[in-house]
Amino acid sequence: MRSITLLTGLLVGVLVFWSSASWAGVKVQIDQDSSLELGFRVQTQFISSTNINANASGDHAENFDLRRGRIWLGGNVTKWFRFFIQMGNNIGPGTDDSTNNVSLIDGFINLHLRDYAQVIMGEHMPPAGREHLTTSNAMMAIDRPGITDYNLTWGLNGGAVFNTTAFEDGNLDLEGDVNIRDVGATLFGSTSFNEFVHAKYYVGAYNGIQYMNHNEDKERVTARVQLNFLEPEPGYYNLSTYLGKKKTVAIGASIDHQQRIARDAVTNDNINYLWYSFDAFADIPIGPGSATFEAGYYNLHLEDSTAIQDSASGPPKNGKETEGKGFYVQSGYYLEKLNLQPWALFELWDSDASDDVGSWSAWRVGASYFIKGHNANIKVGFEQFRSARNIGRTSDDKNIESFLIGFYLSY
Repeated sequence: MRSITLLTGLLVGVLVFWSSASWAGVKVQIDQDSSLELGFRVQTQFISSTNINANASGDHAENFDLRRGRIWLGGNVTKWFRFFIQMGNNIGPGTDDSTNNVSLIDGFINLHLRDYAQVIMGEHMPPAGREHLTTSNAMMAIDRPGITDYNLTWGLNGGAVFNTTAFEDGNLDLEGDVNIRDVGATLFGSTSFNEFVHAKYYVGAYNGIQYMNHNEDKERVTARVQLNFLEPEPGYYNLSTYLGKKKTVAIGASIDHQQRIARDAVTNDNINYLWYSFDAFADIPIGPGSATFEAGYYNLHLEDSTAIQDSASGPPKNGKETEGKGFYVQSGYYLEKLNLQPWALFELWDSDASDDVGSWSAWRVGASYFIKGHNANIKVGFEQFRSARNIGRTSDDKNIESFLIGFYLSY
């Protein structure tokens, strides 16, 4: 409650100095080195799904969701010190969507010595893959691929229904003190070798899951490197489509590791977590618009444990129904004169379980109408999620089919 009151006070202070109302947002220049910026993000959705509950074959659900509702405040205090605070809700796999509690999502300080030498410390997103570093106001296929959630940041579970619902089979629901972000420090930098070749790097340490006693806690360590050809993507975050405003090709690789995130209830051994990813991206103007292509490969290791115990209570879970490997491919074409982008996505997760429990695939198709780029748009999509085994092992169905229409505003 105290944090919400503090942020409200800061926002009011900004509005007092707001000299001109503009759809481009709010920026207040305090002096030569100091400034404040205020922004927001609102994403509302209507979703209609069949077989949404694993133990109720053929049932149907229709929901209006506030997928994201956020307010952020950032700026410079000195030439070298920057800050960013973001608060709001977040409904998705690994979150409690029964309430709309407002909480801190980001809160960090950026020591910006040079573009190639920055330190980000506080609560922020670890660089475990390109989709982790794609801002949520610029998702091409409505939301991130569901297999992205097998990372520690989202609690090690797959995402169905446009990545708003955790897939029950293989859902470990293992998460640290902070969900959808982590608390730690990242060394980040971007540079250009010439006009054609550009690079970014990330190396960070974070709290992760503090399961063992404090004398044996291990930090989560994440690293990433990304190369861009033609034009750079210099910021910490990327977009999933640039709508004809950038010409770039990128390749990237990440690794994410933490020791002792849980224990094996049978052997009593510690369980270590390892995730690595490879990704490729291209956004190229072609003909009357621009084509976007993105693909990624993920691999998750959990020591082949079949009895993961993450707390003193509750039954152990079969980690082999969660660990495995998968890939996603998504593509779209932006028609500039129509402000329209048809798109499609396919993803697959292959669990390590011998009976294929936890394995699934999904495809989405849809279109986005851009009223004002990523700041104001409407998205419509259809998704079919198909489990390799009957969902929840009790349902007669393997498929979840979902239709979504959403409105997206951000500044």
